[in-house]
Amino acid sequence: MATNKRKNYAPTDGRSAEDRALDRFAEMMIEKIKSIHADWKKPWFTEGALQWPRNLSGREYNGMNALMLMLHCEKEGYQIPVFMTFERVTSLNNAKGKDGVRKPLTDKEGNLLPQVSVLKGAKSFPVFLTTFTVIHEETKRKISYDDYKKLSLGEQQEYKVYPKLQVYNVFNADQTNMQEARPELYEKLKATNVALPPELTATGYCFPAMDELIRNNEWLCPIHLKHQDKAYYSLKSDEIVLPEKEQFYEGESFYGTAFHEMIHSTGAESRLKRFEPGSYFGSPGYAREELVAELGSALVMQKHGLTKTVKEESCAYLKNWLAALAESPEFIKSILTDVKRSTAMVGEKIETINMRLKTASTENQQVHLLPITSIPSDVTTEIHLTDKEACDAVQKILVDYMRGEPVRIEVNKNGDHVVRIEGNCIDDAMEMLTVGLDAETYDKITKASCYLKGYPVERYRDVFVDKFTDEFEKKRNDPAWLKKQGLEGKVNWEVCLPGSDEYYVVKAFAQGKCMVGALDYKCNTVLPFVELADEKRLEDTLGYFAEIRRRLLSVNENVDPFGRISFNGSPVEDPISKSVSRDILIDGEARAVFVSKPDDKYDLNFTLDLGNSSVAKGLADYSLGSVQRDREKGTSRVAVNSLNELYYWKDQAYAPRVIDEQTNMNVYDYVGMQLPKRYEATDDEVVNEREEEVEHEERMHTGMRR
Repeated sequence: MATNKRKNYAPTDGRSAEDRALDRFAEMMIEKIKSIHADWKKPWFTEGALQWPRNLSGREYNGMNALMLMLHCEKEGYQIPVFMTFERVTSLNNAKGKDGVRKPLTDKEGNLLPQVSVLKGAKSFPVFLTTFTVIHEETKRKISYDDYKKLSLGEQQEYKVYPKLQVYNVFNADQTNMQEARPELYEKLKATNVALPPELTATGYCFPAMDELIRNNEWLCPIHLKHQDKAYYSLKSDEIVLPEKEQFYEGESFYGTAFHEMIHSTGAESRLKRFEPGSYFGSPGYAREELVAELGSALVMQKHGLTKTVKEESCAYLKNWLAALAESPEFIKSILTDVKRSTAMVGEKIETINMRLKTASTENQQVHLLPITSIPSDVTTEIHLTDKEACDAVQKILVDYMRGEPVRIEVNKNGDHVVRIEGNCIDDAMEMLTVGLDAETYDKITKASCYLKGYPVERYRDVFVDKFTDEFEKKRNDPAWLKKQGLEGKVNWEVCLPGSDEYYVVKAFAQGKCMVGALDYKCNTVLPFVELADEKRLEDTLGYFAEIRRRLLSVNENVDPFGRISFNGSPVEDPISKSVSRDILIDGEARAVFVSKPDDKYDLNFTLDLGNSSVAKGLADYSLGSVQRDREKGTSRVAVNSLNELYYWKDQAYAPRVIDEQTNMNVYDYVGMQLPKRYEATDDEVVNEREEEVEHEERMHTGMRR
């Protein structure tokens, strides 16, 4: 007779598994809120916390479970946010053969692999899972919920669906011996579950999907950005009002506030019907709603790599929350249910926009963007907007600003929402629109760019800043790369965007030290990370100028990542001054001389030949002495002391060039056109053109319009 084996579980005290789980959740929430009450500037989830909790198969837990599992990971110090049931842990010890029979796992030699097991004394953690029983109303036949979802709407109406909330107990990967028994699997899980930080740009953290949602008015209710100090959701008008992003100390605070108000808006009567009648500022119902908004926004922020602190106005409710949590487990259940529903609505919208942005990015890559050294004057400036009214408002401002100038402004060609302007006036136009448009209309601008004969053009440095940002996101989340740079543990970054030498100086703050290194746009290490000495210049500590100088005097090394500089002879030393000079070419067309002086520690001294073009003459006449002109030879030259200035003057005097990893050529040759008249102009024409540019700059500084 078979023995009746009974599994041993913790004492139930007569309570259901659901009640015990809710009590545990309430205890954890009380502990977290008490810590925030002691320091309300602490984030809901520790900065640099792990990624979104998931099971061993990679499936993410929902908002309710994710919230508690993240707090659990933080409290216990787990390294990996991966959870498994006891049965799933033991299943790691065998696999299905071709015959369908499960067999113990072995290595290549046929030896049994070490058994994976839950560590002795490890305590499981409860998660909620809703299961569905589906029964046909007449025949009483049961079918699976997956089969039910495949039925047509008419067929589904013949069935009754009974949801049931069940409690499952799970263990974290760190509560098993996986690290010893399956080290490769453990390291793989660890590497793929590092927190994903937000995008780091020149202006701080950005959240492209959220920016797109606000700009295109895609949320369930309008979101208005206004230059004022209040952030709120108005139930009466069903709209959200936020201060402008620039008014916040950092981008994270802006997004946290926006998500807080978006969570509030999900509770409207037409959505989740969460607002209790008679709720007012300071009432228990209002306090409850604040907790839903706080937890919901913190969850959404955490999922996308951002940290969320308690909204200052919500701090008054901390004691109220503690009392309600201690009083009834039903309170935490209702809160978590509302958090789950509201975050699902926000998450669905963000994911939809993310997918669209990803698709649009792929499509844009198919339109060949030309990264160029400078924007030509004969481009077309395009400003894309969301609707006709916004187009009309933009046109009115630009027509008024450019009145009297021979510029054609075209609106809504072929029914699109685009304002097209002849010439490169994108910077001036955007400046005027910033001043002239109200915030709501300005937010309807979706894109502003320049086109040359149908090709979108952009300054090549801006293009490769984006490439660097993408690559840097991967690198700084790669433990192997960090270790190779001598960086371990939590690292905070500060990126100095490049000058014209195309290199990025990067500061890494880790373990109480500041390390600094130099990277190119592919994140290849140009100069290894070294500790920054406080008493020295950053460049001196890094050896930056010394390295560039060495490359300028080397045989074949690239001075910049794109190889814009090539050598036109070997270095020559002056026997008296001991200075070393070398002839170089920029882009294969502009001649320059580099001089290395033995007593010059920082400057890189160049003399650039601007040639004898009419543009070079115009620069000499209107550069206030910076450019010297040899009237006998008809040439101009300029002395500079950095790569930045060298490239600047070269790009001023010569036609724009397309520059990327494979190409460095004149943009007009690239698109198969002849050079425009600007580069064949007479001296008088160039002088007149420069006078107009100077006059235009003066108007911009004085605020005058024609």
